[in-house]
Amino acid sequence: MKRIVSIVVFLGMLLSAAAQVPVGKFKSHLPYNGFHSVAVAPDCIYAATNSSIAYMDKDADEMNTWSKIEGLSEVGISDICYATKEGVLIVAYETSNLDFIHDGKVVNIADIKNKAMQGSKRINKIFVNEGIAYLASAFGVVLVDLHSYLILDTWFTKIGAVQYDVRDIAIYGDQYYLATDKGVFHIDKTSRRLADFTQWNKVETLPDGEYTIVEEAGQRIFAVQHVNHELDSIFVDAGDGWQPAPFSLNAVRSLDAADGLVLVCYWGFVQMYDADNESVYYARWVDDNSIEDARQAVLDGDFIWVADNNNGLARLNRHWGTRKLFTADGPHSEMVYRLAAADDMVAMVSGSNINWGAKYLPSSLSYYYNYDWQTVWYNSSPELKNCYDLVEVAINPRNKTEFYAGSWGYGLFHYQDGVFKKRYDETNSSLRDNGNGKTFVSGIAYDQNNNMWLTNSYSSAPLQVIKSDGNWQAFDLRPYVSGTSTVVDKVLVDSRNYKWLTVPRENKLLVFYDNGTIDNRSDDRITSVNLNTYSNIQTTMINCIAEDKEGEIWIGTDQGIKVVYNPYNAFNGGAYAQNILLEQEGYVQNLLQDEQVTCIAVDGANRKWIGTSKAGAFLMSANGTEELLRFSESNSPMFSNQIFDIAINHVTGEVFFATAKGLISYRGTATAGRETYDEVTVFPNPVREGYDGYISVTGLKDKSFCKIVDSSGRLVWQSYANGGELVWDGKNYAGKKVATGVYFVFSSDENGKKRNVAKILVIK
Repeated sequence: MKRIVSIVVFLGMLLSAAAQVPVGKFKSHLPYNGFHSVAVAPDCIYAATNSSIAYMDKDADEMNTWSKIEGLSEVGISDICYATKEGVLIVAYETSNLDFIHDGKVVNIADIKNKAMQGSKRINKIFVNEGIAYLASAFGVVLVDLHSYLILDTWFTKIGAVQYDVRDIAIYGDQYYLATDKGVFHIDKTSRRLADFTQWNKVETLPDGEYTIVEEAGQRIFAVQHVNHELDSIFVDAGDGWQPAPFSLNAVRSLDAADGLVLVCYWGFVQMYDADNESVYYARWVDDNSIEDARQAVLDGDFIWVADNNNGLARLNRHWGTRKLFTADGPHSEMVYRLAAADDMVAMVSGSNINWGAKYLPSSLSYYYNYDWQTVWYNSSPELKNCYDLVEVAINPRNKTEFYAGSWGYGLFHYQDGVFKKRYDETNSSLRDNGNGKTFVSGIAYDQNNNMWLTNSYSSAPLQVIKSDGNWQAFDLRPYVSGTSTVVDKVLVDSRNYKWLTVPRENKLLVFYDNGTIDNRSDDRITSVNLNTYSNIQTTMINCIAEDKEGEIWIGTDQGIKVVYNPYNAFNGGAYAQNILLEQEGYVQNLLQDEQVTCIAVDGANRKWIGTSKAGAFLMSANGTEELLRFSESNSPMFSNQIFDIAINHVTGEVFFATAKGLISYRGTATAGRETYDEVTVFPNPVREGYDGYISVTGLKDKSFCKIVDSSGRLVWQSYANGGELVWDGKNYAGKKVATGVYFVFSSDENGKKRNVAKILVIK
């Protein structure tokens, strides 16, 4: 079954990284510092990350990008290949989904993906010959016609109960060759029994083992045997039998051939050999202090293109000896676990503590400001060596260039002006370890006095604070938390200066109050809020908490949402968690009662953005009784239905979703209300011909009443702002697009005392 869509590549349609995102549109925030595949077209170079594609005109030296937002079918790219004669870029996904891109159109073939089959269907390699794409996969080889995009044949590589995983395919002479995890096989091209793997012949003169590459090079054919992560063996047959090739002994990442030359890509260098197997070229593409991670290298006339998973796309001039690395703007990693936002600054970390275990993910922190990504490199300091799993990040609300990140086992990290400054653990702070030298910090929040509160799991003092003067204090939470075996995860400082703490595995919600006297321990108060007594559903796990603009506490659990409507009664025993009841088609149910709610964020209009573990993201009305939007993989560009975190840029209204497959944002219809009308802006302005999106007016006071009139003073449309943002579709009350002209937006605050006028130029 074919699905055809247009891919967005034209200047007027493609969103620039330096431009605002229009209201109602998505934007991808994916890394382009690492690539695993590269494909050469006559005038263009394509490079694939795990999530998207970068492309570059050969004479432009500037990368553009494609993702699911611009028309690709999904994320999780396994390989790309360019069919030169047909002018088709082939994109294979880990799910075995296929995209064929030609003349700005994407033809999607999901037949393999949708076919019920046991075992992996991953496409490992794409090989093109005479208008046919041969897809080397875990279950065999699939042949696709590049003119009709129809599947021509499937060669299953299974004999009895034994499955052969095909890693690569080549044609040499009159034979097909397959590199598999259990050896190299061949068969005559004219055989009528290609689909019967019992008819294929194993190359017995090659050693047994796993083969990853098979490549024809003029009068020769090469095969690469994978030995271990540091060493592979290369064999060559020039018509007189297979022999070890006299090449460098190293881990082979790819092998390419053209014009009698063979290019071997190793982990950290490329080497080229002539028809006599003599080395004629050697090059590296990064400095000695960089960590190379080459995945593929291809020949392109005088140039060699190298896809490096750590450093970007490299271009080597094999005659002049020059080299250049190319990347595009994006965070350091597609793995995003926690987000933080302060005004128009957004930060992300890429660790994980799912199920409270160590994942040993590199300690990277990236931040987004003024439509540009910057990264604090995880290996930028000796103190960061062997430190992993950053699981929380916070931005100092009084100094947006200062970040703190909590790690699952390695303490607290301090960053300033894009530079790592210091790591805190049990040796230099009041943080406590778990008795085995591991210091767990997973919750960070600032209070109104710029004191920073932390949770310190598996310790005798699970609540910590760094006061605004830099001094530390530690608090035990007895009798509500005792011993050193408990996870105390999130901390929320509310508008009353109460500290709300989640104890997830014990399904506890604690409230701590220092009475505004951090150093005086005698007046501290602590209590627990019962999550089940007054609720309709008995939950067993608390995942997240948020305070809304009315001061209510919203709680995400393993079975939906609960709300504490009277948090001010926490210390007199009158605060309880309750479910929200929804009535749909005569049935009453609890809000998201069957969903694992992972995160909650409150926008400028007090609406709730809710993330789940399997169902994507929801936008609910302020009271939670009306579903306004839902984003999933199937109905939007959302990369994954598993949402780890949500953060909102309250200046622009952009909502950021940390998904299991990367970071994506959506320009919402609400911003935080301003104190004055001093910074009112209109986007886009002017509104040019052909524009069919929303027009936003931001920088308004909360809940401003707005009227839009034409140059003659006639009322065109009116509404209230969502928080500090008015959204207009450019139509009048009759539902028709307004004519060319200047329009005025008259805004006034709730009391009618403060006013503002903004202009919009519309060009039809």
